[in-house]
Amino acid sequence: MTILILGQLCLLPFLKPPTRAWVGGEPYSGDWRYTLMAIALLGIYLLIVALPPLREFFELSPLSLPGYLYIGLVAVEWCLLLRFIWRSRFFDRFLGVDLSDRPS
Repeated sequence: MTILILGQLCLLPFLKPPTRAWVGGEPYSGDWRYTLMAIALLGIYLLIVALPPLREFFELSPLSLPGYLYIGLVAVEWCLLLRFIWRSRFFDRFLGVDLSDRPS
């Protein structure tokens, strides 16, 4: 469950890239609201995991600190891989089409 949440939170900055480093599927916007929302939601998730009554309510199992660190590293790696795939236009070349063309 943790990897799903972290993976989805990593997608939010790609919707409106706050810096040029986040540009992947969408053009640069400079809008930090999506990134700040992802950080706030990550804080809420960490609070839920840290407090036993909330953790039991959501039926989450506690993990060890190395377990959480490993899952966090996997999420960051996935985020960087996704960014690379979008920037290299892998799917465009694989499918032989231009996916950036939008009908008028």
